[in-house]
Amino acid sequence: MRLLRFAVPAAALLLPVLALAEAPAPTLSADDARHLLVRTGFAALPGEIAKFEGLTRAEAVRRILAGERTEAATAPPALRKDCSSSAGGIAKWRRRPRRSPSG
Repeated sequence: MRLLRFAVPAAALLLPVLALAEAPAPTLSADDARHLLVRTGFAALPGEIAKFEGLTRAEAVRRILAGERTEAATAPPALRKDCSSSAGGIAKWRRRPRRSPSG
């Protein structure tokens, strides 16, 4: 009886979650595809919109990111050997008293 007291409310909470997990992912309409393409910085031409129409959001994002590179295009800049002296200058600048524009 005690187990039933906890099992029924738990089942009532979990059933909607399980129903959502099994529901098919909604597909993009033409407006959804246009919005995604504009927000990601790509031209939303009718031909491009048509390519994304009918895809799920996850499929559309995978398609957008599929052509992107994961390695840096340029090497990072070389570090300067005199960085320690410039850091001291920054520390001195931070200790200066600040003055307001009016006085």
